Amino acid sequence: MLTPRQKQTYDFICQYINKNGMGPTLNEISEALKMGSASAAHQHVAALKSKGFLKKLPHQSRAVTIYQETEEVRELPLVGRIALGQPIEEILENTSIKVPRFMLSGAGQHYALEAKGDSMNEDGILNGDILLINQTNQANNGDIIVAQTPGYKATLKRYYNHGNQVELRPKSFNSTHKPMFFAYGDIEIQGKFCGLMRREI
Repeated sequence: MLTPRQKQTYDFICQYINKNGMGPTLNEISEALKMGSASAAHQHVAALKSKGFLKKLPHQSRAVTIYQETEEVRELPLVGRIALGQPIEEILENTSIKVPRFMLSGAGQHYALEAKGDSMNEDGILNGDILLINQTNQANNGDIIVAQTPGYKATLKRYYNHGNQVELRPKSFNSTHKPMFFAYGDIEIQGKFCGLMRREI
């Protein structure tokens, strides 16, 4: 989940906090890791925040710190990528992501997926976003769900049950995306969307 440079930045911040009791400045990160500028350090820190490894402290000059393994954060498996356009097969990956607990909803297990495509951008879900999914096989009309379609392919769409037919509806500014219809029972609901984490770089 982390690039080598992001991992190097994260390790330095952890070591700095353990030694000094506070986070480093962007200039200190840049100088220690020979990044060349504070703006370069800012990019890596922003990425670590978006991935749930760092959090911002309000009203402090050294405003970055690490998430502790407490009740405020959970580690979710990042199980693959999911299509927001036409369905594609999931790509399984052996990695995880740290997520603030307040972003999760509902009982049961949660997992994360990386969004690919633009068919849900009108709902604010963009290519590259990390999607937080509540694992369930139940959904109400209008819910954004992970659906496994015939051929064992997964997609993220709004769900509508029309009785003998199920509609998976995109919500996009791109008019080429059209609703998909399946016979009831031909799709499997694998979870409901409950939030996202946006990559900042």
